[in-house]
Amino acid sequence: MNVDVQAKMGKTRLRLWLKLLKTSNAVETALRDRLRTEFGTTLPRFDVMAALARSPEALKMSELSRRLRVSNGNVTGIVDRLEAEG
Repeated sequence: MNVDVQAKMGKTRLRLWLKLLKTSNAVETALRDRLRTEFGTTLPRFDVMAALARSPEALKMSELSRRLRVSNGNVTGIVDRLEAEG
């Protein structure tokens, strides 16, 4: 493949990647806003509750952390706040 063609393809791929990233960020921002305004919660809290709802059995904090791909400390803080709020 010609060097010019490869360079153009690389630029096209980069532009596509940046557009996808921008779109993804816009969707996440809209979701965070809607969770906050309509349900009074945050995306991390929703993620924790959704993971718990999907699991047929109780989850240990370490397993919840693994499934959400966040640190044990993050999960502990979120769960503690959820529990304190009932």
